[in-house]
Amino acid sequence: MKNSEKQPTNHHPEPKPNQKPLSDHGWCSLPGLWQRKSTVIAAFSIVTIISYLWLRFGLHATSQTYEIPLLATLTGAVTQEVIDVLAVLNALRAAFPPKVISDL
Repeated sequence: MKNSEKQPTNHHPEPKPNQKPLSDHGWCSLPGLWQRKSTVIAAFSIVTIISYLWLRFGLHATSQTYEIPLLATLTGAVTQEVIDVLAVLNALRAAFPPKVISDL
């Protein structure tokens, strides 16, 4: 192909009609964080694991103290899974509305 025939490459997926393009959301905005939730969860997990290692081996803290970062990681992961399951259940509820009994 010639240079004039090359089509521009788009690194972001096409936004939905009621959604801003990905590049318009700031990193700290709630929609921007929600679209990057896997990255945020991974970063949070890495920070808590490093803090666990620092507390356990660097400061030689008690077991009650150095387990706090691991419990925070576990709590965040479980909370995210519950939110995802509730979102799926809500989508199923919207897809299959209850039948209305109008003959009574």
